[in-house]
Amino acid sequence: MDKKNDTIYTTKKRLIKTILSINNSTFIDWETIREDFNTVYPNFFTAILIKDIDLSTKEEHFAMLEKLHINTHTIARVLDILPDSVYTNRYRLNKKFKKSDMYS
Repeated sequence: MDKKNDTIYTTKKRLIKTILSINNSTFIDWETIREDFNTVYPNFFTAILIKDIDLSTKEEHFAMLEKLHINTHTIARVLDILPDSVYTNRYRLNKKFKKSDMYS
C-alpha cells in the first residue's frame, strides 16, 4: 500500500471508530468528522454541489454516515432519531439524488 492509501485507510478507520463510539451524551464534533470524511472521500461534497443538490446540515451528516456504510441502528443512535426515521431519511435522500440525476 502506498503512503496516500495508507493515510486514507487510517483516517477512515479512525473516523468509523469515532462514529461507533458516539452515544447520547457524547458531543459530536461534526467539523472534525467532515474533515476526516473529506480526506477519505475528497470529491463527495463537490459532486453534490456540481449536481446542484441542496442538502441541509442534517442531511449532510446522514449522507456521510451512509457513505461510510454505518448500519441503521448506529445512524439512529448518532443522529438521535428512531431507526424507522433512518429508513425515511434514506428514502428522501435517495429521492433527492435521483431527481438531480434525472435533470443532469
